[in-house]
Amino acid sequence: MIDVVFTPPHIFATMMFDTDVTETFQKAIDKFTEIELRLATYSREYVGVGEWGCWSVANELRYAGQHLCRSLMPHQDKNGEQQLAQNHCRQAIHDANDHLILFFVDRTRDELEKTLAKCDGEDLEKAKMFQKKFWDICCEMSKLRRTDEKFEEKRQANIAGLQEVFRVIMARNRRSDSSDCATAKQQKSSLTGFKKNPSDEEIVEWYNEAEEYLKRFELMVGRVRPLHIRLIFKAACCFVSATGSIDRENFSEECGWAQIKILYDTLIFVMRSTGSTVVDAVIASYEKSFSEGYDYQKMKNELQSDIAYFIAKLVSS
Repeated sequence: MIDVVFTPPHIFATMMFDTDVTETFQKAIDKFTEIELRLATYSREYVGVGEWGCWSVANELRYAGQHLCRSLMPHQDKNGEQQLAQNHCRQAIHDANDHLILFFVDRTRDELEKTLAKCDGEDLEKAKMFQKKFWDICCEMSKLRRTDEKFEEKRQANIAGLQEVFRVIMARNRRSDSSDCATAKQQKSSLTGFKKNPSDEEIVEWYNEAEEYLKRFELMVGRVRPLHIRLIFKAACCFVSATGSIDRENFSEECGWAQIKILYDTLIFVMRSTGSTVVDAVIASYEKSFSEGYDYQKMKNELQSDIAYFIAKLVSS
């Protein structure tokens, strides 16, 4: 009797992207996740530079998604677009490391001050030992230059050293290390009606459409919102898998939800700009639809229609 080995269908998926690109993208995603988990733990104390660092990494990966998206089209330079995507992934990793270092330096310095203030005897000597280790790492980092052949390798060692000091000091201040494992909760959509197996052309069209909505929102408001960047970045993540193929079903849902959320925020902004008295009622109505489930295309059409109505009202006033 011959044993039959069943191979998952995705193993036979057509390679869409080079292995180097997918591996670098995955490394950048892991870095983004690490920052996000830490900021979720200390968000009340760490709003500002650290939080923006998180979104700046997502933004680089969103740009990487744009280039991967373009590489799907036959008239584009596939290798050139994937190289540009690779460059954005590398920049995302560089930015992520920068902000991880900022996080550990600022937090460790604060915690060391608390520890030294309340320690004495043997505990004080141990605290001073960690303080010296901390400043030695900071001194070493200040001498690093990006032109150094082993720049990233040395930075990884510095980050690991800072992380070790941080954990020890936090434990001494009776804060649990397990808090580092906090997860950032993301809103899940209950939208239905997504196409299960979109073609390459549809993927490019939907991704570009989400980007277009983002640009329009930025023109109106004067800035983009980190949540919007993250939602489009999550859609881009569906381009990357172990086989270099596209997770088409999940891409439809992630990209569709990004479009709906940006359109929804645009509508609320435009309504408030007109001085509308029904904003709260509209918010309640859409939030109910989000929680109970709604057809993607129908909601998209309704949002676009409502936006057009209130923009016309704003222009005529």
